[in-house]
Amino acid sequence: MPRLSALLDTLRRHRLLPLLMLALGALTPFAFSPFDFWPAALLTIGLAGELLRDHGVKRTAWLAWCYGFGLWGYGTHWLYVSIHDYGYTPPWLATPMVAALAAVMALFFALLGWLYARFRLQRVALLALPSLWVLGEWLRSWVLTGFPWLFTGYAFIDTPLAGYAPLFGARCRPCSGRRPPAMHSR
Repeated sequence: MPRLSALLDTLRRHRLLPLLMLALGALTPFAFSPFDFWPAALLTIGLAGELLRDHGVKRTAWLAWCYGFGLWGYGTHWLYVSIHDYGYTPPWLATPMVAALAAVMALFFALLGWLYARFRLQRVALLALPSLWVLGEWLRSWVLTGFPWLFTGYAFIDTPLAGYAPLFGARCRPCSGRRPPAMHSR
């Protein structure tokens, strides 16, 4: 355990941390269909949350934005095909359009990072990060008429955590680590 802690401390101070956060965000969509590797969401989100600790407010917001840009950049890359092939938009315009969408959607993650650092919530990270994550997904579903893509809970549809959906909805499913008692009898 001390080695893992030392490794995380080294990663937090590394100058390429924004690229690592971008990569973690880009790996998160592998939890969704067609890949359906749902542990990817737990691993990437957990590691990203751990790497957000011990930074200033601006740096935490920037790192969270990098994660969000990676998530939305890869998670919505198929929009390029829709815009370019079916919308007949030239590649030089379709590419920045998808990148702009990813950059705007990443602002929700920057807000969460800013709140996390501004109110020094790392002391209660186990409660604060899942709560902020749910808040971010809720905001994404309401602001500007909503954008319900890449909700983390959708990655857990065919998992033991699926039983939480009727109780808390798709937004809270990844925040729970235990199965409800009703699932134990099946």
